[in-house]
Amino acid sequence: MAGKQRVNEEVEKTLSLMDRMERLEAGPYFYIRLEARLQEARLQEARLQEARLQEAQLRSVAEAPRQWLPSFLGGRILQPVMLALLMVINIVSVVYFAAGPIKTNGKEKALQTYVASLTTGYADKQGEYGGYSSWDSSLDVFILKKMSGETD
Repeated sequence: MAGKQRVNEEVEKTLSLMDRMERLEAGPYFYIRLEARLQEARLQEARLQEARLQEAQLRSVAEAPRQWLPSFLGGRILQPVMLALLMVINIVSVVYFAAGPIKTNGKEKALQTYVASLTTGYADKQGEYGGYSSWDSSLDVFILKKMSGETD
């Protein structure tokens, strides 16, 4: 019992020392800094939640094609069909452009011939004055003929 009483006395002594301790006061800006830190923590948590939400949305958008693609014959048909379609389009375009110039109708040929004759006449008149050589005019006529699809 003497041990218990001694412990009680020590506890009382410690508590009385604590009662006599000087109480510390917070600095004038302590609460402002504390509120700022709490607000920053809330903002950081909100940003983190927003990033998680965006990531989840992107993941759902990325997984959307996977949901219907496997149902289309296991997804093994769509890719080869698309590849074949692209190859057909490519072959048709190569054949179309390799066939040569597009055939023109009579009105367009008449217009090209008229322009060629004007150019030749203008070139002949300029050739007299030394400003434009007849070789240049024949080159123009050659180019116009090639553009119109005419042959010599």
